[in-house]
Amino acid sequence: MISSLKQAVQKASKLNFATFKNFSYIPDQYSRFFMVKYNLVEDFGYKRVAQDSNHLEKVRDLEEKGNILFGGNSVNNDSAFFLFYANDERLPYDFIKSDPYYLNGLVQSYTITEVEIPKRSDQKEITTQAKYN
Repeated sequence: MISSLKQAVQKASKLNFATFKNFSYIPDQYSRFFMVKYNLVEDFGYKRVAQDSNHLEKVRDLEEKGNILFGGNSVNNDSAFFLFYANDERLPYDFIKSDPYYLNGLVQSYTITEVEIPKRSDQKEITTQAKYN
């Protein structure tokens, strides 16, 4: 399952990611997954510093609620992604519109794409554990 989850995320975001946050979710709680991809401004790595704490606070809040499963940015800091678990696209959209990175002009554009994460019929819960950076 982890392999197909990684493949779905890589296909949707066209990014490589290295680590997962510890998460466990029951697929019936929400019905859909959404990949959010940010296209970031030049020198994002330097410009983001002033907004990092507020951005990370919003991310951690949604992680604790089980709505953001994981996220990260590309090695060269030109794009970032999040995988959301939600009823519809309103949650990721509201996150973007209130994200300090977006509000302060660090996000040039974004996409919200619904992705399908296959689940075996006999699997009631999906659990992964790995280090989250």
